[in-house]
Amino acid sequence: MVLKFVFFSLLSLCAAAVAASPWTYWNWTGSLPIGCYLRSREPSDGYVVFQLTLEEKKEAAASRVELTGKPLMKTIVPLRPGEILQYSAEGFRVDGKLIPNSAPLPKNRYGDPMPHFPFGTYSFHRGELWAVSSFDPRSYDSRYFGPINGQQIIGYARPLVTYAWRAPQN
Repeated sequence: MVLKFVFFSLLSLCAAAVAASPWTYWNWTGSLPIGCYLRSREPSDGYVVFQLTLEEKKEAAASRVELTGKPLMKTIVPLRPGEILQYSAEGFRVDGKLIPNSAPLPKNRYGDPMPHFPFGTYSFHRGELWAVSSFDPRSYDSRYFGPINGQQIIGYARPLVTYAWRAPQN
């Protein structure tokens, strides 16, 4: 009980600091553990922060995906030169290893169809990243809009204070 109190006190303090800090991001979505993340310039830190293109935003609106208007933060798919990314109804595989919770959902929570990026085999391209949440199967990420390009990337993030709470599934 004391540990939870200390953790949520730190989380609250971090949330207050994020509002005024240019060095942190706050995540309150189900795509990643909630909490405070340090801004970084290194993709090796595991998370990418990016903006959707106008076309991707229109597609999201057509599928009734609720976006906050803020940049998205997702896990970077660890794809290196020479490695193959396979995308199917099961989800994403990197060199044959399935990324958990990466299967596209056929419908959104309202029962509307969710168009996904074309299934297929993809290879590494410099300047592109695939961003997929292995944390939440309902995440809106590369399974629906494909790879992101370098011009969409705002930065990278590293967890500072996070809590791996999962949102209820609907």
